[in-house]
Amino acid sequence: MSRILKDELYKEFETNTCIEITEPLEFTKRVHFSIKKLLSPHKNGLLAGDVNYYRDNAPVGFDVKEPKNLAFAKGNHYEHQKEFRLVFGTTKRAFDLKQQIVVNRSYDFLKEAKNGQPKEKLVKIGCLRDITKVHRI
Repeated sequence: MSRILKDELYKEFETNTCIEITEPLEFTKRVHFSIKKLLSPHKNGLLAGDVNYYRDNAPVGFDVKEPKNLAFAKGNHYEHQKEFRLVFGTTKRAFDLKQQIVVNRSYDFLKEAKNGQPKEKLVKIGCLRDITKVHRI
């Protein structure tokens, strides 16, 4: 999600429609309630916050050893998106951190990330007409 509404984002995300959440706290509350109904939500429940943008090979302003922070990290070339995220896990290991020593030239982070097991969860939060506004270009 983005905290801004700009025409450039329509093009970037290849869409002609944006759904503005006019009551973000109510939206988050509804998502949180729906997450609690999942079979085994992680004890941390729903995490919500602004994305932290970082520059490659530069100090970051957050603890990179805390897995919950990593879910809110994104390269600074996306900073113009002003992203806000909702994150949750459904297993006991959802926010575990695997620490390992890597040699920069022999480690391919993207390759390892693509080897992960993507999972989908359908989260039904009901009708949102009372807390949203639709924008089309």
